Amino acid sequence: MNPRIKICGIKKPEDAFCCEELGADAIGLVFYPPSPRNVSIDQAAEIASSLPPFLTAVGLFVDPDETLVQQVLQDVRIDCLQFHGVESNDFCKQFARKWYKAIRAKSGVDLAAEAENILIHLQYWLIVLILVLQAVLAKHLFGTGCRMSSTSR
Repeated sequence: MNPRIKICGIKKPEDAFCCEELGADAIGLVFYPPSPRNVSIDQAAEIASSLPPFLTAVGLFVDPDETLVQQVLQDVRIDCLQFHGVESNDFCKQFARKWYKAIRAKSGVDLAAEAENILIHLQYWLIVLILVLQAVLAKHLFGTGCRMSSTSR
């Protein structure tokens, strides 16, 4: 399997075009109001409708309510969902889209156990594609740009 590149936090159609020019496989549209990279549904719809056919649009959510995800999926061309909160596997699978979870790699988190929980789910649903391991900084849930310690377990 070849690595794939997703550039997250896209806020304008022209930035999405730059991502494709730079060789990205996917862009991330953030639907989390506390984030400075949050986009409205209207912004996201404009960006997604202008994407070339082989650039994947990923909707990123943090502990959303079901209504928000449904509204985004109704109004925006989203190919895949990325969840960064404590959403259950049952919550994530209900939207009939490919999805994956981020695991916050911080002290005290058993990465193997977290991954195993999702992989057990995989045996039954075959929906989850990948895991994202995310370095954690205080007050930042994602997009820290920091390297994760290789000693995290």
